[in-house]
Amino acid sequence: GSDIAVNSTNLVVAGRKPSNGGPVICVSTDGGSTWSTTRTYTPAGTGTTNQIALDPTSNNTFYVAGSLSGSGKVFKSTDGGIAANYTSNTPTGTTEIKSVVVDPATTSTLYCGSAGNGAFKSTNSNGSWSAINPGLPANSTINALAIDANATSTVYAGTAASGLWKTTNGGTGWADATVWILTTTSNVKNLFLHPSNSSACYIGGADGT
Repeated sequence: GSDIAVNSTNLVVAGRKPSNGGPVICVSTDGGSTWSTTRTYTPAGTGTTNQIALDPTSNNTFYVAGSLSGSGKVFKSTDGGIAANYTSNTPTGTTEIKSVVVDPATTSTLYCGSAGNGAFKSTNSNGSWSAINPGLPANSTINALAIDANATSTVYAGTAASGLWKTTNGGTGWADATVWILTTTSNVKNLFLHPSNSSACYIGGADGT
């Protein structure tokens, strides 16, 4: 997998999978004119990079959802990706992390979605994670997450087999929100909420929707 994230100060972070070794993070600080690359871990590792989330209050901090040698990982950089000084954490029992988002109001709060183990929440900037699955279908794969910037306890989760789900209480409970999807797709691949109009939700499905 791969992703790209951009902030308002010309920081661009992108992930890519090279032909050998571990996944690479590409960073630009000038809006994409020039790039530097670092690996989330040593080239001998095998794994993935999926969704990337920037800390909106820091030009140097970002998170990468992925995996390393069979374990799910959320990687963290606090130096803008300049050096390969990534720390990581594994939400319990996961083999791959598919998505990660940062609460824009409380940036120490993160949400991540896994392959087959549902959703998790951290309240200490990736220091630890707790499962938050009440109401979600069992063994959900969560391809994408999006936070309502105007009500940050509201989070949307796009699943691989059960459509769109929504929590309005920070993950204490989830409800089916698939009514938002105008097609019959159940595999939601991408989500985007308009930052000033959260009733506008853009969804990308595996069937091309």
